[in-house]
Amino acid sequence: MDLLVDTGADFTSIHWTDRQRLHDAHGNPLPPDATFSSEGTASGISGSSVTYGIEEAAIFFSTEDNDVQFQVVQARIALDDTAAGIPSLLGRDILSTARLDFNMPAGLLVLEWPTEF
Repeated sequence: MDLLVDTGADFTSIHWTDRQRLHDAHGNPLPPDATFSSEGTASGISGSSVTYGIEEAAIFFSTEDNDVQFQVVQARIALDDTAAGIPSLLGRDILSTARLDFNMPAGLLVLEWPTEF
């Protein structure tokens, strides 16, 4: 899944087109009619409001050595496709725990994780 790094976003948000990659706690694909413990709305630069389910989620990342690390966040997960063209966002809930190194001329972005989350 591609995630837009958004230093202005408080939370990591998974949008409708990326929902198909999500799984529940039992490893089953997340159904389109999944319910969440709470809901909320947010609006972005475009001003369009999106309704999200808010749920604790483990976000997994692969390292250069193909090791897998994860961080648990209160992810915002889009409930419908009203903003289907909006990319999923990697927000400050994750960025505040990792070192971000962006080298624009080289086209390289690296998140350096602490030894423990």
